[in-house]
Amino acid sequence: MPIKTNLIKILLFTAAIGHISSLSAQTDLLDLYMARMTQMKKFTGTVLLAEGDNIYYRKAFGPANAKGNIMNTTESVYRIGSITKTYTSVLILQLAEQGKLTLDDPLSKYVKNFPKADKITVKQLLTHTSGIPNYSALPDLESWHYKPITPDSLVNKVRNLPFAFQPGEGYGYSNTNYIFLGMILEQIYGDKYENIVLKQICKPAGMSHTGSNLNRKNLNLSEGLTPTRSGYASVPQVHTSVPFAAGALYSNVDDMLLFSRKLTSGGFFADSTTLTTMTTPEVDFYALGVYEGSIAGLKGFGHNGGIDGYAAQWFYFPEKDLTLITISNNMSADHAAVGETIVKSFLGEPVVIPEERKVLVLPDSTLQKYVGSYELAADFLIDITIDNGGLRAQATGQSSFELYAQSDTVFYAVIAVAEITFHPGPDGIAKALTLDQNGERLKAKRFEIKDLTIQIPIAKLERLAGTYELREGFNLEIKIEGDKLIAQASGQQPFELYAEDETRFFATAAPIDLVFEIGKDGKASSVTLDQNGFVIKAERL
Repeated sequence: MPIKTNLIKILLFTAAIGHISSLSAQTDLLDLYMARMTQMKKFTGTVLLAEGDNIYYRKAFGPANAKGNIMNTTESVYRIGSITKTYTSVLILQLAEQGKLTLDDPLSKYVKNFPKADKITVKQLLTHTSGIPNYSALPDLESWHYKPITPDSLVNKVRNLPFAFQPGEGYGYSNTNYIFLGMILEQIYGDKYENIVLKQICKPAGMSHTGSNLNRKNLNLSEGLTPTRSGYASVPQVHTSVPFAAGALYSNVDDMLLFSRKLTSGGFFADSTTLTTMTTPEVDFYALGVYEGSIAGLKGFGHNGGIDGYAAQWFYFPEKDLTLITISNNMSADHAAVGETIVKSFLGEPVVIPEERKVLVLPDSTLQKYVGSYELAADFLIDITIDNGGLRAQATGQSSFELYAQSDTVFYAVIAVAEITFHPGPDGIAKALTLDQNGERLKAKRFEIKDLTIQIPIAKLERLAGTYELREGFNLEIKIEGDKLIAQASGQQPFELYAEDETRFFATAAPIDLVFEIGKDGKASSVTLDQNGFVIKAERL
């Protein structure tokens, strides 16, 4: 009998060694995968995957600053953007449990003189079903989001804008919803939002590296970066008062795991049904500060976040008691690919190492043949320009990004995670391009702007030139350069306007339509700007 018992122990020990060896092989492959993603500038930051409290993978990659002389560590702190909304939701639901508010309370109970406030509920704010316009989509955001601002001032920026839909009759992600929730929290607690987070969430969960005060000593905050041809460039910091309760927090992977464990065990709530309420979607996929989704075939809930220079992802899979956290100081980080690969590795699935891409330097004469606008869809163009010895692409209404040459005709983007192939004609000039992105392939023909416009005499253009006040301190200057009409908003890049008739113009650099009103003196007295559904009338100064 003793011999048999010892044999069983040996067999069990051998099996355990085999399991450990298998895990080690998987994590070794993950190391190679993450190193390649870092090399390709598709990730810099810290990742963590935990089964319960047991860490499967926790490592850091890439530079912590633009100079590259400091590297990210597993303790590094990053801004987590909209994952802040999950923390805000927890705080609101705690107040609901305590009877200090109800989810059916109208916004008018806490905020006066806002349109339709009596028809908007706290729950609609939590679920983005209020229809309130999104202040972070305002066209003048760039001119003020680096400076301190009050929640009241943020709200005032959308006060007179049209609702996306009637309260409760649709879904529209809007950061303004969570600005209101932050205002409600501060009103009920009589304290600042960050202090409420520290007292109600961080202290009970044992979190010591979470907050919104970027001036705190020994913060260990990695610098927000964007990829460039030569390495990385630092990204200016959005002031934390701008995202407020919608996206102001910073954290690190260890604190986020503590938060996740406390939340998913029901530790933040007195009633076990509150977590169910929080994680049950109201419309489509979005619940109360979290959304439903799946990664690598596993269903769960979580949130992602993005703020200039940073991106983050947090997801929890109840079936496996699995927590995934990826936080990056690279605003173009491919969290979807990184997260899926880490989860697949845990599940024992193959880890595929991406192919290394080399960058070619092409002569300016070749690049010039690709410059132009290409029509991906009606009213949706992608503009190709030359910048700093390479190509740059910009889709209508989106940020521009660099293209890296893989061959004479094939280019790839790091930020947009896309590939563009140009199709030259007999003269070498591209007649079309193919965009491959997220498994979707779109072919776009070269767009000839002249086919949609008319030529306006210079004398007629001159009456439009001038400065128009879109908002106090934010103007739109209209000027003439040669035979072109150029517009430039305060602190932004100039762009060309194209005429539909003598008073109606549009831009291709952004989804903008302008209609000028001619006064009695024959000159334009005002202009109405329509951008992404935001309509603003600006008087001439």
